[in-house]
Amino acid sequence: YRESATTMEKLAVLKAWAEVYVVAMKIKKEAETKPKKAAKNGGDDDDDDYGAVDELPPDSLITLVQPELPTLSRLWLAALKDYALLTLPAEFASQLPPDGGAFYTPETIDTARLHYRNSWTPILHAVALWLNSTGFNACETTEDASAATPPQKHATPIMLNPASETPPSTKTLQEINKDRMYLILGVSIQFLCSPRPEEPVEHVMSCLQAVHTLLDSSCARSHIAEDQLLGVELLSVLHRLLLTCNPPSVQLLVTEVVQQIIRAAQDHLQEKRNTLSKKYLLYRCPD
Repeated sequence: YRESATTMEKLAVLKAWAEVYVVAMKIKKEAETKPKKAAKNGGDDDDDDYGAVDELPPDSLITLVQPELPTLSRLWLAALKDYALLTLPAEFASQLPPDGGAFYTPETIDTARLHYRNSWTPILHAVALWLNSTGFNACETTEDASAATPPQKHATPIMLNPASETPPSTKTLQEINKDRMYLILGVSIQFLCSPRPEEPVEHVMSCLQAVHTLLDSSCARSHIAEDQLLGVELLSVLHRLLLTCNPPSVQLLVTEVVQQIIRAAQDHLQEKRNTLSKKYLLYRCPD
């Protein structure tokens, strides 16, 4: 019971931080896209100042989360990896780590599934936002530290600045990014294939927003355009979701994600054409 409560506590903290980060990034984006107010004369300035007395700066929330992002991103990724393994079908049970995951033990695996199910969507969205904001240039060599350490060695409280003794990863940044994208797209496709009837619409929206945010990055679009099977699989899942999920907000977000996938394919095709054109010109005019 105590170990199950510890799992619930840790995931609740990570979920709360993820929700704060999602809101902070939303406020920051709105502030960046909001047109600046033109200077006004006379008493209008006083009115504006009065109305803004209780308003916080747009970056006030993100400054709270920013210092913790290196650690939070690693823990979020570890939680997502746990969730991906815990949702495997029964025939793949042999692939589960014998010592448990980052935040659960083998003895609490059944109750842990419920805790992960209630926490993973905001974490997924936060990871997608973090990757997009860093331009896929964040190479956290200790991202697998939590997953590689047996749960019994984890302290009960979540330390925001833990010292890691895990040796640096030998993977390149490109390989790490590919693993991260497969993780995000894999759990998203698995969930969107057949969301349970009792699944809150908010979970579906968070999952779609995570995919949408991920594909805002040219790096992710390039990856999904090169892997045609992955793109086709995602389009098939989105088509099924469009036919079976009624809320207009979900359907609108589905169409936006589809547009991003099409844009990725178009950009990839144009890049190929440009490459062929350059080769042709070099062939015709070698000098």
